[in-house]
Amino acid sequence: MLVPLLIVLAGSAVASIYRSMEIGALSYRQLQNAYKAGSSTFQSHVTAAMQNGVVSRWRYTALMQQYWVDASALAVELDVGEVASERQALADLVGSR
Repeated sequence: MLVPLLIVLAGSAVASIYRSMEIGALSYRQLQNAYKAGSSTFQSHVTAAMQNGVVSRWRYTALMQQYWVDASALAVELDVGEVASERQALADLVGSR
């Protein structure tokens, strides 16, 4: 009886750790595009998400859900750079506001 409980707890822990990890380069690029086209409320939420310099998968999901409420389309670019360069590009965009 203890084994199934431990399996569920371990799965939950792994899922939580995975979702708290940093997003990838493509996700940073999507946030840049959404930031440019998004509302001022959305832009302020992106700015808040970048306070510590990175965006977690949890935050990214919440931000994109908010974006889709306000907007209807988002340009998708598949030609992206490294994670560090895309993160810096978003930080520069947020900082220039």
